[in-house]
Amino acid sequence: MAYKIKSLLVVALVLGLSQQVSTAANTPHLQLTPADPRVTPNRLVFSTVNREVRPPALLRITNTGSSLLTLTALYLSNSLQANMLPGRRSDAQRAADFILVNPPRLPLNLTAGESVALAVQFRPQRRARLSNGPTHTTDGECYAALNILSNDPEQPTLTVHLAGLNSANYQGKNEVSVAEITRAFGWSIKIGTERHILGGDKTWLGEEVYSPYWVQANPEQPVYLWPLAVYLGPRTIPFGTTKFQAKAGSDSRTLYRFAGTDNDDNTLGSNDRSGGENQKLLPKIYVDGSNRLPQPADVAYTPTGPFQLVSEEVYSGEISAGDERLHSWRFYPVRDDQGSLIPDHWYAIEDAGLAADLTTEAKNYDYNDTVYLLVNARPEDSTRDPNLPGPVPGSAMLDLDFGRSYPGTLTDRHGEPLGFTSTQRNRKDTFATLNSYDPNQLDLNPATGLLTVTSRSGENNRGPNNALVNGLQMAFDGQSGPFIVSATLLGPLNNFKQAPQQAGLFFGPDPDNFVQLAVQAQSNGSLSLEFYQERQARSTRMGSVAIPNPADVQMLDLMLFGDPQTGTLQAAYRRTDGDTGIVVLPARISLSATEQGRFFAPQSKAGLMVHSKDELPFTATFKHFRIAP
Repeated sequence: MAYKIKSLLVVALVLGLSQQVSTAANTPHLQLTPADPRVTPNRLVFSTVNREVRPPALLRITNTGSSLLTLTALYLSNSLQANMLPGRRSDAQRAADFILVNPPRLPLNLTAGESVALAVQFRPQRRARLSNGPTHTTDGECYAALNILSNDPEQPTLTVHLAGLNSANYQGKNEVSVAEITRAFGWSIKIGTERHILGGDKTWLGEEVYSPYWVQANPEQPVYLWPLAVYLGPRTIPFGTTKFQAKAGSDSRTLYRFAGTDNDDNTLGSNDRSGGENQKLLPKIYVDGSNRLPQPADVAYTPTGPFQLVSEEVYSGEISAGDERLHSWRFYPVRDDQGSLIPDHWYAIEDAGLAADLTTEAKNYDYNDTVYLLVNARPEDSTRDPNLPGPVPGSAMLDLDFGRSYPGTLTDRHGEPLGFTSTQRNRKDTFATLNSYDPNQLDLNPATGLLTVTSRSGENNRGPNNALVNGLQMAFDGQSGPFIVSATLLGPLNNFKQAPQQAGLFFGPDPDNFVQLAVQAQSNGSLSLEFYQERQARSTRMGSVAIPNPADVQMLDLMLFGDPQTGTLQAAYRRTDGDTGIVVLPARISLSATEQGRFFAPQSKAGLMVHSKDELPFTATFKHFRIAP
């Protein structure tokens, strides 16, 4: 009997599914195809210079259903883009900067399989000008939305994001910055500066990932190198030879070039004034004598091992002039407008020219000369890939009791492995040197289960002045679920004598963006437990608890609570003398949408810090450090 009931249930489910499929198949379905769907799905990206009116972009609307699709309305509105800079929300209210060119009369009926092309043009109304404000260009970014209403039952209103960049003028400092380019593509990549000139020093900038060589992420798919922007001096002949080159052996493949004025389309953005296919976003490529929008086969490469990127003989591996060269390529993980990583996608930016005596194009390190989207790639050194998840809270490697050594991790002055895997970067760190780590100031004693950290100078809450040494940290999977970062600070605490001597916990992606719970000496001689947030290098005190009788403190348990589901952070403590129990501070930090993806990431970062501004030694001792569910 049970078998019979089960059979009837299966028959009923199959009949119901068949009816759903039949019903769904007999409906209209609206499908959009922008000009470059593989780079900008559901998005149209425009660029111009000094308000030039360039050719429109085409958006194809297709009925992929089986019954009549009726378009009832097409209208422009303000953008809902979430990755705007604070204070620049007006840039998202630029519907007047876009027009529909000869739009179809509505209502418009499309039979099954029929399509219509919709032309959208960028006509900026504001004059862009250079600025010393929050962006490189004032009034150069323009965002809006195109809304399409139809009888598609699944998506009766479909929104296409519109983004336009208007450079102040041609060439040099007038060009848009690479930070502004990222927002045009709908990403919230942290470049580290809004300036036009980034500088060529081999130091990390923003969330840059230093990887001279790359490997294929998914072996079943090729690697793609899509051109996003070209901002160079005028050219007459094809230029910007773009290719992959193997790290070992002679395997090298040239993909494409960009058309100079001798091979251009004779339209604005591809003519004598721009210097060919130049001074624009989403440039066409010059392949086999034709200037065309790139297709997947044009930008694909299947490597046999590690490879580097090459543009006009400028190598990401920097082999042309040795490892001491100034920095010509920078790579950033791509994040959506909510701050979440788009796996195996990289923003690859390059500064043209080898050296002043080798090229007519003097290097200025603006990195917008040729800009690419690298897809299906990972750093050759997998430890540098923020897409690979760290250990889950509760893993043994996240439980440091300091009663033993932890092979393969940072070491103390005796060569004893500590368990921490990295240090929070400071402003003196370079790709070759690690000034934020000094083993001579660390002492792990497995016999007593204690870690002593000595600070001689340097703090981590002063933005560009950050000089913290030994901000010990480890990466973990912070998006897997709620977690607790905890540590026990050993008393007595009467050695905290002078402000701003501090010791405690931190959690966050970088020195300018983190939360911290720390014991801190105050200028009036008192001692307190401080909970504060560092956001864009600006500190906000979230809560403070006085610590009376610091000489009586035996141990102080410190806790930070993180919840990726709600995007919130809280702090708590427990004082063991007299056992106060766990005391949760009332303040709750709610991270913004773009912050959540960075804090609660595949490789979130948390750790211990001890710092003081003066040169006198200041020491704090910890009993344990844990990241638990």
